[in-house]
Amino acid sequence: MGSFAKFVSEYCKSWEKSGKEQFVKYVTQFIKDEDKSPLFTKSGKLSGLSQNLYDLMLCGLRGVLKKDAVLSILREICGLHADIPSIVLDVVCVLDAETYTDIQSEERTNFCYIVRELESFISDKLLKERLEIDTLQDVGTLKNKNFYTKFIKIKTKLYYKQRKFNLFREECEGYAKLIVELNQQVHENVEWKTILEIMQSLIGCFNLDPNRVLDIILESFEARPH
Repeated sequence: MGSFAKFVSEYCKSWEKSGKEQFVKYVTQFIKDEDKSPLFTKSGKLSGLSQNLYDLMLCGLRGVLKKDAVLSILREICGLHADIPSIVLDVVCVLDAETYTDIQSEERTNFCYIVRELESFISDKLLKERLEIDTLQDVGTLKNKNFYTKFIKIKTKLYYKQRKFNLFREECEGYAKLIVELNQQVHENVEWKTILEIMQSLIGCFNLDPNRVLDIILESFEARPH
């Protein structure tokens, strides 16, 4: 029997009578020590809490449990330990990836509803930190359409925009020293790591363009293939 089917049989079928109470007891047994993560047991093994939270939220997505019932129990257990909200959002990220393939499905609609309601007891800052930008827009957490545009611009500037070197800022002395270093007679005692460190120092000291330095190195190899 899979974990989801087991969760349904153990908790969901008698949720109102005893299932909810049993689930809270199950979670509480891993939260006795505030300094230790509820993800692990006393022996250091995985407690299975993440899997049970996943099954709980999946029940809400598939209609096995009412969405408000799932939110109610999440609200209750989030107050039991400081790490629980973070663990819940880990599970949310997994479900986000699983439901994103079909944004028109009932599961995705239920997912967006649950995430939207999580704002009432999980900090807005934590939600924005852990969830994808597209998901935050889908659930309505990010209402400013310009945010995504600014995010793309900043990301492009940080990771993809190449730095342009100003020829007036570079010093010719640095290229002269680089050429001298490359054209010296290399002895057996000289290691390539030492030469590389010297070239890196020249780039930093004289603000040399790394691409132009690489071009000079290749020309040096071409002139002296031996």
